[in-house]
Amino acid sequence: MSLVHMWGNSQDVAASSFSARGALVVVPLLGLYLFGEALWALRRPAGLSISADGMLGVRGGPRVDLTWLQITDVRVTETPKRRSLVLDAGDRHLFVPDRLLGGDVYAIATVVRYYLVEPDERHRLSDGIAAIHHVDSEVRARRFISS
Repeated sequence: MSLVHMWGNSQDVAASSFSARGALVVVPLLGLYLFGEALWALRRPAGLSISADGMLGVRGGPRVDLTWLQITDVRVTETPKRRSLVLDAGDRHLFVPDRLLGGDVYAIATVVRYYLVEPDERHRLSDGIAAIHHVDSEVRARRFISS
């Protein structure tokens, strides 16, 4: 018997078991809670959002809300099953799994590291694609060595 059918027929509700009556209350409330949680999560970007002010993200992962002054280092760690971008912010270490970044974790680390060590170039971050192309050209010309 479906929940919709039970909502429409009060006699069926009274004759049903305690667990079925409980499902009439619990299932819709659980669905409403999960829907609200999904909407709440939409406040953060799906991946890592980098701007001249700092970084925001990552939906479904660690909460990243850092200014450039807070970030001391960026690196990649590898385990047998996954890679993670590690953002060091003083005594905090944020591990962002590569599956949440939507791109090559090493390329992302290179872009973040470049703008970390070149603060005068952060104005380029207003145009994301151009900012990435700039880092690519700096690496290809060997003016920036990502370590």
